[in-house]
Amino acid sequence: MPARSVQLRRFFHVLRTEGAGLRRETAAVAFGVFIGCLPLYGLHLAICWVVGSLLGLNRLKIYFVANLSNPLVAPWLVFASLQVGSWVRRGSFHPVTREHIASTGISVFGIDALVGSLFVGTALAFLAAWGTYSLLRGSDDDRPFLELVRRASDRYVRDERDRVGVRARQVVDGSDLPRDAVA
Repeated sequence: MPARSVQLRRFFHVLRTEGAGLRRETAAVAFGVFIGCLPLYGLHLAICWVVGSLLGLNRLKIYFVANLSNPLVAPWLVFASLQVGSWVRRGSFHPVTREHIASTGISVFGIDALVGSLFVGTALAFLAAWGTYSLLRGSDDDRPFLELVRRASDRYVRDERDRVGVRARQVVDGSDLPRDAVA
């Protein structure tokens, strides 16, 4: 039994910490928003899991963000996707009347929603990525704090090879400090 609890803790630790870094977190949010806009309800978890695994992004973060298609937002998202899809495919919007809805086939609405969701999802994903990047990249005021964190974490690294590996991962993840901030 203790072995299972250790495995479970490791599993949750991996899920919580995978895909760390400015670029990866920004990409996770962008992919989550895009997936959340797709009208493939019931498949979002599987899509998030596959995309996160293939791209090395945080799967929980992707799925959390993909839940933007909740009951409060989904009607507006579907309506926007339908209208954008109609405009892209035929150059006109769907009239919002009972007669038009009754006379139009479900396949037309389905294809319009799918096509429109690709455009709406892409636009919202870019906006979310820009916002995430802007919030996470920090400012010049953060440099002293980041230097303090780096020095504190370096104390717990066993030897110079580990320290070099940690610094290399920070560079790859985009969390590296500029050379002038490092003492």
